[in-house]
Amino acid sequence: MPAGNLTANGLVPNLEDLGYRLVQQGKEPAALVGLDSALALYQKQGSAQLQLRIYVFPDETTAERQWSAYAEAFRNPPPDVLGTASKNVDATSPTLGQLQKSYVTDKPDGSGNLVWTDIYRQGKVVVLVQVLDSAKVDGMAIRKPVAERVLTKAK
Repeated sequence: MPAGNLTANGLVPNLEDLGYRLVQQGKEPAALVGLDSALALYQKQGSAQLQLRIYVFPDETTAERQWSAYAEAFRNPPPDVLGTASKNVDATSPTLGQLQKSYVTDKPDGSGNLVWTDIYRQGKVVVLVQVLDSAKVDGMAIRKPVAERVLTKAK
């Protein structure tokens, strides 16, 4: 997809082969007015959930500035953002995109789940991937393929 034809909705991937079913898709309600954005919510059998936010900015400079703002905001988000009293700690990022920053909650919630948050920039696209899954699973197993699908199309 040529960079001039990028749309946030066009970057939302199908994840059925990974066991995730798309349950909601639309414009990101918190996005700036006029910004091309998409919010997609996925569920997997059991309690696993995935939230994907995609933003297509007018230029790479603005995208990089917003990537930095998101990376900093998720370092210490308000407690209710994660749905638990946990805080974020640095996590290993899938090495994808031009910039990446990742966090994971510091402890499992009452159901034994962690939340992984990955923030990427590729060109003028910024992607936020949040995965809620059991603390016993390898979060990278879903985090990396989701980001690859979005960022490959964003080049």
